[in-house]
Amino acid sequence: MEQTGLLDLDNPIHMFVLHWVFLQRINYALHEWMDSFNNHPLSTEHNWTPNQLWINGMLREDNPLAIGGLDDDPHDTRFYGEDLDGPTPFEDSDNCVIVSKVHIPGINSEELVFQLTQSIDALKLSSCFGIDIFIEVLQFVVQLIEHEQSR
Repeated sequence: MEQTGLLDLDNPIHMFVLHWVFLQRINYALHEWMDSFNNHPLSTEHNWTPNQLWINGMLREDNPLAIGGLDDDPHDTRFYGEDLDGPTPFEDSDNCVIVSKVHIPGINSEELVFQLTQSIDALKLSSCFGIDIFIEVLQFVVQLIEHEQSR
C-alpha cells in the first residue's frame, strides 16, 4: 500500500484507519485459527481434539483443580510461579512489537470510532485483502474531518 501511494506512514489519519481496519481483521483471523486448531483431531491422541483433551483432564478425579484443591499454599509468594534458575524473558529481544494508539489532532477518537463502527463493517468480505475497505474507511474519515473543520 505504501508503494502504490495508498498509505502514508507519516499521516496520522492513514495510520488511524490502518489500525482500525486491520487490527480487527487480524484479530478475527487469529480467533478463527484458534477455534480451528482447538477443534481439530489429533491422531496421536486417538483423534481427540485439544478441547476434548482439556475437558477430559479437568473432569478427572485426580486433577487437583477439579475438586477445588490446589498445590501447597506457598509461604513466600514473591517468587511463586517463577523459576529463578530458568531462562529470562525476552527483554533484550528485537521480536517485540509495540503498536501505540494513533491520535488525530483536533479529533475525538472515541467519537470517530463510534461513527465508524456504526457505518462500516471492517470484517466484511474484501476483494483484495482489506485494501478496498481501507480506502472506503479512509474516504469516510477524511469526509468526517472536513465536515468537522468546516463548522
